[in-house]
Amino acid sequence: MILASGFKSRTTGYRAFIKHAGVAPSEYLRSYKTAYERLKGQRAIFKVV
Repeated sequence: MILASGFKSRTTGYRAFIKHAGVAPSEYLRSYKTAYERLKGQRAIFKVV
C-alpha cells in the first residue's frame, strides 16, 4: 500500500505514516479491526432489540 501510494521506498512511506497517524501501519490496522469488530457486535445487539 505504501509503494502504491507513490513513495519510492517502504521506509519513507512508513515514516510518513507514523508522522501522520501517530502509530505504525500494523498498529493502526489492528486498532481499526478491533473497533470494527466491536461495532459489528453492537449492531447485532441493536437489531435484536
